[in-house]
Amino acid sequence: MSKPKLVTLIEGLEASEIASLKKYVLTKTSMESDTYYIFDYILKHRNDTSMIESGEVLVKNVLPNLRLKNISNYLSTLFSWAEEWIIQCQMEKEKHTGDLLVLKWLNKKGFYHLADITARRIEKSIEASKTIDIEDHKAKAAVLACQLISNNPYKHDAKEEKFTEMVKAQNEVVKAQNLIFKAELSNWGSIINHDYSTLIEYIDNINAKIEDSPLTALLEAMNQLITHTDLEAFYQLKQTLFDHKLDPKSELHYIIATYCINRSRRFWTQGIITDPKFLYEMYEYGLNSGVLLSNGKIQSATFHNIVVQLTQANTFEEVEGFIEKWLPKVSTENMEATKALAMAQNCFYFARYHEIFQYTWRSDFPTFNQKNTAQGLYLIAAFIYRKDDAILFQNTMSSFQYFIKRNKAKMSQHLYEGYTNLIDFLNCYDKGLIKEKQLSYSPIMYKMWCQKMLDELKTDQ
Repeated sequence: MSKPKLVTLIEGLEASEIASLKKYVLTKTSMESDTYYIFDYILKHRNDTSMIESGEVLVKNVLPNLRLKNISNYLSTLFSWAEEWIIQCQMEKEKHTGDLLVLKWLNKKGFYHLADITARRIEKSIEASKTIDIEDHKAKAAVLACQLISNNPYKHDAKEEKFTEMVKAQNEVVKAQNLIFKAELSNWGSIINHDYSTLIEYIDNINAKIEDSPLTALLEAMNQLITHTDLEAFYQLKQTLFDHKLDPKSELHYIIATYCINRSRRFWTQGIITDPKFLYEMYEYGLNSGVLLSNGKIQSATFHNIVVQLTQANTFEEVEGFIEKWLPKVSTENMEATKALAMAQNCFYFARYHEIFQYTWRSDFPTFNQKNTAQGLYLIAAFIYRKDDAILFQNTMSSFQYFIKRNKAKMSQHLYEGYTNLIDFLNCYDKGLIKEKQLSYSPIMYKMWCQKMLDELKTDQ
């Protein structure tokens, strides 16, 4: 029994997207139809997978008088409508896409006068843009191609410069796109330890034949940042971002800002940049510009990751201020519990262990990741105060071990092994069985903290 594609899609949508999809489906059918009845049932039970896990289950629970084939046909129709909705949403977000489709259609149908008006409107929009955006260059090449590579009389009056302009615009897009590919080949190659030098050399050979432009110069700087962790290139890109020279809604802005934020963590960790306000400033930019948001909201996992990063460079009070400021933007079903976990993380990294208890005792954390993080921190706090309350430590340890085993299927292998090793480390430490100066566990959760505990043990001895 496989989960229907529609169910998988709906489970990953946010509330605003659910509302939008629902509205779109109602343009295709009525509330009284069997198709909508199935759709509405899935929406109502999207948080209870057991009720919608397969077509067979839906036959049993929704319309038992129908055969599986009928349900499958309804689901197929609904998923097709969902795909149409996705296309519509993307077209609304992507600059020039709708106008270019109209222009292409008008030229194909022979409405050349209307096509010329549309082309001029797109060109004016591009000329009026005050930001650097690859989509503008794509649109410029596409407009000229629609007008010149068609039966539109426009091309009979066009001078050679227009054809040159078309080719140069397209080549600039090719070079820019190649540089984006090159950056990710370098980035991903370093992550998985794979050599993409042959592909990168192929890209360089093509790009060498194409003229530079402000757009490609910016992307060259991005490649310098990725391949050489170039600090000068970073500041050039950062200034471009902070001066609002990129359209914040564009893919180009997202790519450059994401690379800059990721590399800023490395600069801080390696001690290349030591200004304590640096990371805070970068994350503030990412949130204010929308780069770190999804549909205007901060995903809870992203929020907690940022909190952890900020504890490495800022004071307890500054991190607490960040939590207070951005909590209302977090996408969560339980704002109070999400705040509690963020504060527990803040307390942990500033060794305010006793305060962890007041933030992690609760059982209403809305996501599995929040639950396991909270229980892990509670365990560490119990470990720190085990001499004051040995029973609490042992009970917490047993409870967490059971939790890990029961939820193994929900965890990645890395996370499961990391927590299993943490439990073993704490047990061995408590019983005086730790002899090594360096951690012998890999992977292990809270690795730096565990090493700190070993260092303190060595000092005590």
